[in-house]
Amino acid sequence: MITLVQSKRQRFRAQVFALQRMAQPMLWRYVGLLLQFAIVLLVARSVDLEIAGGYFALFGAVAVVHLASGLGIPDAIVKLCPVAEDSASLRSMGLMASTIINIPLCGFVLLIALACGQSVGIATLFAIWLFGYAEVLAISQAMITFRSGTWGNFGMYASINIGYMLTLVPYLFIADSPTLSGMVYWATMGALLSCASLMIVVICTRAARCGDIAPAWNELVQVCRSAGKLITIGMPIATARLLQGMLPWLPVWLLAVHGDPGGAATYAAASRLAVVATAVLGSIRFSSRPEIVTLAADNNWPGIGRLSRRASYFSAAVATSAIIATAAMGGWLIPLVFGPAYAGTVAVLCVLLVGIYAEAIGGLSDEILKMTGRAWVVLTTLALSAGLLVLILIVDPGIGPVNAAWATVAAFAVQYVLQISWLGRYLQVHIWLAVPSARDRRHAKQ
Repeated sequence: MITLVQSKRQRFRAQVFALQRMAQPMLWRYVGLLLQFAIVLLVARSVDLEIAGGYFALFGAVAVVHLASGLGIPDAIVKLCPVAEDSASLRSMGLMASTIINIPLCGFVLLIALACGQSVGIATLFAIWLFGYAEVLAISQAMITFRSGTWGNFGMYASINIGYMLTLVPYLFIADSPTLSGMVYWATMGALLSCASLMIVVICTRAARCGDIAPAWNELVQVCRSAGKLITIGMPIATARLLQGMLPWLPVWLLAVHGDPGGAATYAAASRLAVVATAVLGSIRFSSRPEIVTLAADNNWPGIGRLSRRASYFSAAVATSAIIATAAMGGWLIPLVFGPAYAGTVAVLCVLLVGIYAEAIGGLSDEILKMTGRAWVVLTTLALSAGLLVLILIVDPGIGPVNAAWATVAAFAVQYVLQISWLGRYLQVHIWLAVPSARDRRHAKQ
């Protein structure tokens, strides 16, 4: 009897600890979202729809392309550090190799922007803005492998938005007529400020102090050799993350290309508001990867399934609350806050919130596949989803933001249904929202 009570207490403590680990990244995610909401609101109130649409299109490009940071080396660091003998050296070399790669990568993006007709000024600022974002991602990925992961979550979700509050926001308040080039310039300064601050934290942190980093600068040959191996491991993961990040922004870009900057701004505003609900799963995904690697190394697939379902429950609960709140208050609150020009945002937001249930049911399916050496499955499902979305948007150039949102929901549904079906069939990892935990116990006994 005493043993049974102690066992129940241990399970309860384990569940509380798991909730605490999930709460920390969500806290930083929502701090970042609160700041991001204030910035989006200020942009909507400070400039007209055409300038806002242009800014959101450029911001979306940076938010997506920076996921290719270091050609996947940061993702390889996250995958290898939990099982590496010398994780400090791995982090140091990985960070250095990522920076070396990001410089020509951003130069290549600069040439593409110029070839697409952007002015030299905007294209140069865009490339520097991208470099700041890419470095923040690389540093945050390295810091998420620290014992607590606190600084990694802060860097990934809050640091750049704090940088914007110190640079872009004052510009929007002070300038009489903010311009697109001015907004991009100060956003770039905010990203670079965040990058510099996080690098100082890395140097000062006990887990990666100056003494761990300095010797690697004298071993560039070793860094280059390590980079090849890390790219091989991390590139499929980074490519999948790039495609995943691209899906929400494809409608914004194509609406802008089709000559509807107002529709692009409306969709972008709704997409940023929908992130309030998706942030729960996104933050848990980012911080759960080391745990997934550890569980997979122990062949604890039922444990991975439980971890994913906990994330699903959180995400579904938040999505339900967001839909209820939007239906009750969105019709008058969003136009009041953003202005009458954004009245169409309400319908788009309601559709996107429905799509969050597809992500909730999928849980951590994509991260499980990527962290266990099956990124090709994620790449395949993402390619099919992105192809479906692009096909719908191209076939109907005048689709409008509401129907574009329905197309996005369909793309997400296809992606996650395919992923969870593959996991259940080939790895016996059951992450359907409705699967009871009793199934985990049966697999554990087997």
